[in-house]
Amino acid sequence: MSQKTICARIAEMHNQLNQLIESSNYDLLDDKVQRFSRELDKLIILYSQTQADVNKTSFLHIK
Repeated sequence: MSQKTICARIAEMHNQLNQLIESSNYDLLDDKVQRFSRELDKLIILYSQTQADVNKTSFLHIK
């Protein structure tokens, strides 16, 4: 999965999570909210790891 694809999916899932939170009456401990949030966390971790890999293999470290 490319970084661009992962970013788009993170944004999409973030919107879905917001809708899920609203539909659960803002109960952040709701099982569905918790499960979906964990899935989003996994995707964010995957993105972070791909970013770290890109930084390690980059020839130019421009900040």
